[in-house]
Amino acid sequence: MGSIIMFSSYNNFHHNIYRDAMIVTTLDTFTSLLGGMTIFSILGNLAHNLGVDDISKVVKSGTGLAFISYPDAIAKFDVVPQLFSVLFFFMLFVLGVGSAVALHSAIITAVWDAFPKLKYWQVALGLSIIGYFCGLVYVTPGGQWILDIVDHYGGTTLIFVMAIIESMAIPWIYGLENLCQDVEYMVQRRVGLYWRLCWGLITPVFMIAVFIYSMVKYQWPTYAGNEYPDEALIGGLVVLVFGISQLFIWALWTISRDPTEVSLWAKVKKATKYSSEWGPNSIATKKAWLKYKEEAKTRREEIVIAKGHSYLRSKLYILLGLYDDFIPLDDGNSKL
Repeated sequence: MGSIIMFSSYNNFHHNIYRDAMIVTTLDTFTSLLGGMTIFSILGNLAHNLGVDDISKVVKSGTGLAFISYPDAIAKFDVVPQLFSVLFFFMLFVLGVGSAVALHSAIITAVWDAFPKLKYWQVALGLSIIGYFCGLVYVTPGGQWILDIVDHYGGTTLIFVMAIIESMAIPWIYGLENLCQDVEYMVQRRVGLYWRLCWGLITPVFMIAVFIYSMVKYQWPTYAGNEYPDEALIGGLVVLVFGISQLFIWALWTISRDPTEVSLWAKVKKATKYSSEWGPNSIATKKAWLKYKEEAKTRREEIVIAKGHSYLRSKLYILLGLYDDFIPLDDGNSKL
């Protein structure tokens, strides 16, 4: 998510992000389907030529698929296998560079925002050197073992936990109503029922359910059928706990630095509410945005009072998008 947020931060405020999201997700879906059909058809043919019924006996998992099984299958092509080998490894190289640039730029942007007095090249160079030395451990004889366990705890599990918290924090703390109003103001389209249900209910609940199921069925990670030593598992858990603890550490830091509230509960409540300082960087845009939100809020409150809805019923109507509080800035808008 960090890379996506970083890239989107460079967009114009009224950029049609809905169009971009639909294009990217559609292309990504078809690319995944095409890649899956290509890989499994080639590996299935490899297993057939070797006379093996169980494809797992000839196909390596993880990086072994990319650097052992798939190149072996390409080498058996009758027509210019060298060309397909070059194209395949060039594709891996481009994917690696693209991922590295995106992830690295996300960190650079975060550091640069925190320390604006530093020059961009200084931040980029410093983080590149740190990343280089951290990456040296992965080219050691046991580097693949380390990569696998770091990816398991610091990549898959940690990112999934962060995604759950983010999917709950935005619609439940910042508020689904605020989120939808922001999107509607930026792209000038009313947020439809599908997006409201996904953001406010389906996505966080589904991800929590998947996480609980994965924890119930959890098994300690292995590599190539071999178990990790206890020291490696402890190291992986330390990485996981360190990443998750950042949420609580910075939450406590924020609560402790609030001088306006006396009681602890008041500080916690204030820390878990969205700040009035949030909004567009441009002063003119922020004024127009605040005016839009105030008009939408007033319009919605008038509807709630007129209909006599309770608090829970009003929240349900917001979730389903039944309040006609969308205020278009111009004509010709359609549903999102």
